[in-house]
Amino acid sequence: MEITKRIATLSPEKRELLIRSLQNKTTATSASAIRVRPRTSDRAPCSFPQQRLWFLQQLEPSSCAYNMPGVLHLNGPFNEAAMALAMIAPCTSRLCARASIRPARNCER
Repeated sequence: MEITKRIATLSPEKRELLIRSLQNKTTATSASAIRVRPRTSDRAPCSFPQQRLWFLQQLEPSSCAYNMPGVLHLNGPFNEAAMALAMIAPCTSRLCARASIRPARNCER
């Protein structure tokens, strides 16, 4: 409510300047907005990191370079249902965790 009071106390000239300034910002924002690209297929293009991982896997299929083994010691009572949910939730809530990369038919990226 404070902003409406402040605008009401502006002189007509300053109010007009404010309106012009806001209109210019709106125009600039819409001009720099991310545009939706039309899809030419049902597949989305891979990001650069995805392309890199795909290339490295093709180069050395048996490599486990991107696997990060680790151990976590927990103390206290174990809640199996909570652990299962904690392990499954990231894969079901994140699109990138569910993504699968398949080679294109014409071997392009």
